[in-house]
Amino acid sequence: MHEPFRPKQGNLQTARPQLALEILLHFYAFAGVVVLLRLLLRLLHVDHRLWIGATVYRFTDVVARPLGRLPGGEREVIGGATLPDLTLVALLILLPLGAVALADQRRRTPR
Repeated sequence: MHEPFRPKQGNLQTARPQLALEILLHFYAFAGVVVLLRLLLRLLHVDHRLWIGATVYRFTDVVARPLGRLPGGEREVIGGATLPDLTLVALLILLPLGAVALADQRRRTPR
């Protein structure tokens, strides 16, 4: 039989950064789901007239609309996906890679 779960007896200074990290991870996961859902809806040619399209596009147009103003921003690259849609997915992938690289670099530098 397993022992019942008992929370660690840590101090408040270690609990606050852990809580902040968990909140950031939940926000990143939610943003990732919304961005990937936007890409899927664009690939399936779902427009703003359907409720799911209107809801997802309302949240993501805040970031995608300025990217769409760049040259070639409204051009469809794959299916119905435009350059801003693919840029958001690329940022979604590259953000954790950058965080890992920075953490690795901090560990290697002597203090």
